[in-house]
Amino acid sequence: MKFDLIIRNGQVVDGSGGAVFEADIGIRNGRIEGLGTLPGGWSQNELDASGMTVSPGFIDCHSHADLALLASNLEHEKLRMGVTTEVIGQCGYTAFPVSDRFRSLRAGSMAGFLPGIRTAWDWTTLAEYRAACSAAGLTHNMVPLVGHGSVRMAVMGNSPDRPSAAELDRMRQLVLQSMQFGAFGLSSGLIYPPACYADPGEIETLCRVVADCQGLYATHTRGETASLIDASVEEALTTSSASGVSLQISHLKVIGLTPGSRGKVDQVLGRIEKARREGIRVHFDCYPYTEGSTLLSTLVPRWAHAQGVDGLVANLKNPQTRANIRRDIETDTATWENWVQTCGFKAIKIGALGRGRPDPIVGMDLAAIAEQRRQGPIEALFDILIAEHADVIMVFSMMDEKDMLTALAHPQGMVGTDAIPCPPGQGRPHPRGYGAFPRILGRYVRDQRALALAEAVRKMTGLPAQKFGLKERGLVREGQFADLVVFDPERIVDQATYEDPRRHPEGIKAVVVNGSIAVIDGCVTSLRSGRFLTPSSSAA
Repeated sequence: MKFDLIIRNGQVVDGSGGAVFEADIGIRNGRIEGLGTLPGGWSQNELDASGMTVSPGFIDCHSHADLALLASNLEHEKLRMGVTTEVIGQCGYTAFPVSDRFRSLRAGSMAGFLPGIRTAWDWTTLAEYRAACSAAGLTHNMVPLVGHGSVRMAVMGNSPDRPSAAELDRMRQLVLQSMQFGAFGLSSGLIYPPACYADPGEIETLCRVVADCQGLYATHTRGETASLIDASVEEALTTSSASGVSLQISHLKVIGLTPGSRGKVDQVLGRIEKARREGIRVHFDCYPYTEGSTLLSTLVPRWAHAQGVDGLVANLKNPQTRANIRRDIETDTATWENWVQTCGFKAIKIGALGRGRPDPIVGMDLAAIAEQRRQGPIEALFDILIAEHADVIMVFSMMDEKDMLTALAHPQGMVGTDAIPCPPGQGRPHPRGYGAFPRILGRYVRDQRALALAEAVRKMTGLPAQKFGLKERGLVREGQFADLVVFDPERIVDQATYEDPRRHPEGIKAVVVNGSIAVIDGCVTSLRSGRFLTPSSSAA
């Protein structure tokens, strides 16, 4: 037999943005080795894609699945919606590097990224973390970034101080080591401790190391509200220009439900376009929802986090510091991302609690919780953080659909879920982790015609593969790795909602990872054909 698998009679959207064409796809040894009209009898395994679209596997270019790779009994929600590759290590939060001195601090600070699950944290480097994940079995491909926050914490803990020359040199060494071990670049989360304490010079210094290794810099900028985003985007562009690093702005948006926030995304996109004309290699990712999700503790000003999670909880328990935190939440919108002021308590819901047991407050907004408890919403916020030791995920309304679509449709925009996994039965996660890519293809391509099919697929496949340097991936071409999705363009739709987020999409016939069928008719197979990719070779 000439091929291990043939996908026949599909309408191919190849990931380049070009015209749709009909072709059979022959797969052998994990790669596409035939594309066109293939004779019968050339494979014992055939998949009929008549009436279906065949595209490259979707690339989630902003994922927080780092710890989920080590957990068992998860739902494989990304795979079920056609994702064959995830870019992990976002927003400065990575499981590596880890220093012995600050190992417990790193574990505690990342606990919220997989509520209810605790891992051994018995690794130090990317190489050791990759080995642990690979041993657990990968259903699809992983592209790791190294997190600035993790690097800083490995050297300085949660200190708000500027690094000494020796500390900065150690940070450079850890970034270089991670790049040599296979990181594709550096990420930052400049609203999260301890990264929020870093000045632009520190970031630029580390980005020079990344640029020398031909990596990229993905940044959750220092501010995404209307009053902060201009300076924050400018900082990212200046870092890219000064260091020579390729720039990816994470989950681009303008947060806020106020008149000053609506429509401002046009101005931000205009600045990005200008930067590209000036030679800065800048792109961005976004997700097709008007609600976001992150740690509930981000509602507390940054200074209160300086001693880590234990210090934050202690500050909330202390009457004087608790009063100072309340003051800043009520009055300060200029120096930090004050989402209480820009979105309001009714917009902020509890998504998951770290202790991993059902609780009636999950799914409720802070205003409703406060009313139920007969206290003010700020007091309710503080008490929840104390009770859960700050291990809480929130979901919050933050922008309107028109602004979201403006960013999503922009030629330099890609698609990332920004999803934080929740184990089965624990919490109410954001629906983007279960439906982002089908939502674009169903709601915004087919129903609203906000995007053409070929352009939407390009944003999900070919463009991110090119940006992140994924060799021989992201296109349906001979010689490329066979990461593919077969879906019905008339039926594909997301089913996950904010009220019922764990519903898997409809309309996906099959998902192929490195030549093996990983999903067929919504069922995940037993095959584990995923790989940890490296920049030197996207094969392994």
